[in-house]
Parts: sequence; structure tokens; C-alpha cells
Amino acid sequence: DDDVWVFADSDAVPSNRWLAAMVGPLVDKRVTGATTGYRWLIPESVGAGALWSYYASVLNSSSACFLAFRRFTHAWGGSMAIHAGTARRGDLAGRLARSLSDDYSVSRLCADLQLRVYFVARCLVPTPIAMNGREVFAFARRQYLITRIYEPKLFWAALAISTLFVSGFVSAAAHTLLWISREPMGPTWFWSASVCIAVFLAHQIRSM
Repeated sequence: DDDVWVFADSDAVPSNRWLAAMVGPLVDKRVTGATTGYRWLIPESVGAGALWSYYASVLNSSSACFLAFRRFTHAWGGSMAIHAGTARRGDLAGRLARSLSDDYSVSRLCADLQLRVYFVARCLVPTPIAMNGREVFAFARRQYLITRIYEPKLFWAALAISTLFVSGFVSAAAHTLLWISREPMGPTWFWSASVCIAVFLAHQIRSM
């Protein structure tokens, strides 16, 4: 029962200290049910096609940044560890047998046992990607679909926030284009254009 089961994606590229960092926080079994890292998508595409890979990387980083907040921490099966005894006590094998997602199965197991999922920032693992538009859409759809099934409250909250953000940005951009076409030298479009530029720069800084 004191053995540790460690999970890793086949395309992840962990550091040489990844295993020790992943297992370390499991020392206190009374509090910590599982430890987790997360993927960090590294675009490997070149040329015009690289844009889609960078887009997927920025989308994924938005999720990764939330894991630092305990309220939003959930297990990610591509970089994860759990005591064998904890897994047996929570019937992990039974949960996975009828599950679409190992991530949410382990997260729910820990919640049922009143244990926390501990996020280990040093266990973010680089994952090389080269995606086209269709693959990015399929990737994003799969993530949102799994979340809608297993964590509907989180899904609807994320959808509401994303919708508000996109609506605001599109409105500001449309206002800018409309008034530039009407009064190219007028001051009316300046504020909405400033909003678009500020949001764009903020996202660039965050993604960097």
C-alpha cells in the first residue's frame, strides 16, 4: 500500500527530477491523495501552420495557470502519482473501467476520500505538438466535452466567462472598424482600439 503508482503520457518530456518531485508530496497520506503536474504544449510547427500550434499552446496554458489555485486543482493523468493503498481504497480500477477520463476519476476519488489533489508546479511537462486547424478544434472540443460530462458547473462557468470575453473583444473590434470607416481622422474609435491593443498585449505577456 505504500508503493506509488506514477502515470505519464508517452509524448511527455519530463526533467530528470520529475519523479522525485511528483512522489515527494505524497509523504503525508492523511492529507494528500494524489499529486499532479500538467502538460505545457511546445509548438514544433514551422511556417504559416505554426499559428495553430501556438494557438493551442495559449489555450492550454490558460488551464494550466488555474491549477495553482487549490479550488481549481484537478488531477491530470499525463503527469500524476497516487499511493497504491489510496487507489485501492477508492476503487480506482473500478472507476477507470467505466470512465472516459482518468483525470476526473482520480480527482473525484480524492474528493470522496476527503483528500486533496496536490499540484506540483515543477512537474509541468513539455509536450511537443504540431497541429493544424482541424486538430486544434478536435483537441479543444474533446477537452470541453469531457469537462461538460464530469464537471458541468466548471463547464458552464468557463463557457460564460469565455462568451463574455469574446463578445466584449468582438464588440470593441467592430466599433473600431466601423468608426475608422466613417471618421478615419476622428477620435471616436481611439478608445475601443486601445482596449483591443491592451487586451492583445496582456495576452502576449501572459503567454510569454
